[in-house]
Amino acid sequence: MRAGKPSIIFNVKGSGTGWVVKDRITGFHVPLDNEAQLINAINTIADNPGIRKDMGKNARERFKTKFHIDQVGNSVIKLYKKISNTDPRQNL
Repeated sequence: MRAGKPSIIFNVKGSGTGWVVKDRITGFHVPLDNEAQLINAINTIADNPGIRKDMGKNARERFKTKFHIDQVGNSVIKLYKKISNTDPRQNL
């Protein structure tokens, strides 16, 4: 996602991959043991530059808004403040 490329993931219950990669937005979800759908997802990305570009752009944007270190750090600080009523950066 950081590289601006679409992803193909297997739907593995409890793994979180389905939350990270949005089906048909940042890549494709493929059921486990479904070779035909995996091949179809690969071919769709390979054969359609527009889809590949749009999904890649969406993936990069999702990375920047959800997974960039600044976003993750701010989320952790916000949670820490909520739990402890203090700012962990005060003692730095």
